[in-house]
Amino acid sequence: MEEWSRRDFLRIAGIGGSAFLVANGGRLAGTARAANTRYRGVTYLTRAYRAIMQMIDGFVFHLRDGTSSFLDIEFFDSATLMTADQQTMGLKSGTADFAFQATSYLTESCPVLGILGLPGIVLDLYDHGNRIVMDSPLQRLINEELAKRNLFMLTAGGGIMEPEYIWSRTEKISNLKDLNGRRCRVVGHEASEVLRSFGATPIRIPSSDCYLALQRGRVDALLANVSTVIGRSLYKQLRYCYQMPITAFSVAVFLQRDRWDEMPPRDKGAFIKAAGWYDRNAAATINTKTYREEYWPIVEKSGITVFRPSAEELENFHQQALLTWDMWKKRVGEDVGARAIRLAMGTDRE
Repeated sequence: MEEWSRRDFLRIAGIGGSAFLVANGGRLAGTARAANTRYRGVTYLTRAYRAIMQMIDGFVFHLRDGTSSFLDIEFFDSATLMTADQQTMGLKSGTADFAFQATSYLTESCPVLGILGLPGIVLDLYDHGNRIVMDSPLQRLINEELAKRNLFMLTAGGGIMEPEYIWSRTEKISNLKDLNGRRCRVVGHEASEVLRSFGATPIRIPSSDCYLALQRGRVDALLANVSTVIGRSLYKQLRYCYQMPITAFSVAVFLQRDRWDEMPPRDKGAFIKAAGWYDRNAAATINTKTYREEYWPIVEKSGITVFRPSAEELENFHQQALLTWDMWKKRVGEDVGARAIRLAMGTDRE
């Protein structure tokens, strides 16, 4: 995921010398004059993700609100500056100061974020978003681990998005057995592991390529959130949805840890204020209002047949998911993994 050519690095690290100066908050540009500190934000998410982008816009609005005398905020959406896989490098190089990223894109390089999409846990975490709010024990644990990679998660949006389900076009997938032999689009590492246990072949495909992947038969099914299905107009091709909660993600705000630690108190306060608004409103509004009242009715009107898993299938899936937990804990460390799972499940109150 993070294999970079020299050309990629120069594009993200440089983007014409002026971008480097801008991204470093004006520290190297025009030191003789007093200037607002400039912060550049990015996301690869497009305006088609209307519900999520409204919340991101809200963050940017609150970051700018009342700070024009000391902050200059630039924001680039729709991958106009960098793609999903380039955003981490953009933060490292200083081209971007903060980035909105789906956590599922980072679980290979930052495995601790896998807790937000760990199969068998996502329904519990979805129902109890308070377990991942700002300054919660779980968020603090995640940031302790991210600090080892010089990353900081300012907010996870107050919870995870509605879980990702299995969507298919010509191959009807209505139960776990139907996954056997199917090629399924995925993003996160943990989802790949659990799908393999049911005989599926996971293929990593970004959301922007899903429409053509379906159309050309590259995959038989998609593992996707309803935002992707609506935002990428996939509902026009899909015929079936198997609502097994496989995995999930948050759209979180990331910064470099050292950049955050060095940020002036006034600037940091503005970011905390904006993050507080995003934390209170993002997941709560998207999940309970937009998805339920707008997106799922579109799915229903499009004629997609929805299959809901039985209690027996849910239990079967959970038993397979436990094996994924063991593999994940080995990646993050047994103690850290076990503690994160307890916090996500609400059994460790701290």
